[in-house]
Amino acid sequence: MWSRTGELDSLIREKVRDNGKIPDNTCPSIDNIIEELEKLRTDNSKLRELGIFWYDFCGELAEKGDEIIEEKEKEIEELENENKELKDELEDLKNELKNE
Repeated sequence: MWSRTGELDSLIREKVRDNGKIPDNTCPSIDNIIEELEKLRTDNSKLRELGIFWYDFCGELAEKGDEIIEEKEKEIEELENENKELKDELEDLKNELKNE
């Protein structure tokens, strides 16, 4: 190959001088698109995380709502039973008053 590094350096300098240096930013449009895609990827990841959070939160909220409904249904049943007992007592008292 090359016997000396100086000859190689000289050849490279000559080719760069004749043909021009490769620019650092060869295609700004592609670079901009890549940046936008990275931003979209980040936003999509955040959106996915929020979706998981809200899905879990709504599930917990639905479970809590079901528990509250069950509690209220039991309370209603107890009140209806108490109301029936009170009506029966009232009916008994009315009958006692009639019999006196």
